This record gives sequence, structure tokens and C-alpha cells, in this order.
Amino acid sequence: HIALGSLAIAGLYTVVNLENYTVGLASKGRLETDSTEEFCTHSVTCTSSMQTYFPPLNMCEDPHCSDYMFMMLDERTKKCKWTRTVPISFGVLLLVLVVLDFVSHRLYKQAIEKASEFGQ
Repeated sequence: HIALGSLAIAGLYTVVNLENYTVGLASKGRLETDSTEEFCTHSVTCTSSMQTYFPPLNMCEDPHCSDYMFMMLDERTKKCKWTRTVPISFGVLLLVLVVLDFVSHRLYKQAIEKASEFGQ
């Protein structure tokens, strides 16, 4: 099965060979002078390096950011970016680690003091 558009068919005529039982298409004119790109649409230029060009539809496809955890599509730049919760979560995690470090250091000092008292 071959599907051709009306513009393509308009420039062709049918050739039937009854001896070989074949059917073919032949050009009505000279291809060099008759062909034109007048009716073709111009290719779309993608705005983001993360977009991919899809030639059959002449369009840019946005990246699938939702396939990745904590990522979302920035509609303005068409790039994947972290969701708003990621920087906040990172800051909270860092703060908790700093507090735990100070607490563990204080507990270490208390353990050393008790051990030195016990050893005397």
C-alpha cells in the first residue's frame, strides 16, 4: 500500500503494461523544471537544546521531564528543572546534618569527660 498526496498524483500519469501485467506511474513533465517547494512549510526551529525535532509533523517535542523524579518542564524555556521542593528539602537536610554534627560532638565531649572521671 502506497499513499500519495493529490499534489504528487497531479504530476503523474498511469502506465499499464498488459504484457507483463504491471502498473506504474510516470512523470507528466520534466522533474527539474516542474518541481517546486512553494507549497512546503518551513522547518520549525526548536527553542531548547532539550527539545527534539519530529520531522513528520514539523514540530519540536518537549522533553519528558515527568519521567524523572523531582523534575518538571519549564514552559518558558522548554527545559527540565527541579521542582520547588528540591532546594527546600536540600536546605532542610543540610540543616539537620549540621545540628546532628553539633549534637554528636557534644555527646562525644561528654563521654570523654565521664571516661576521664571514671579512669581517675
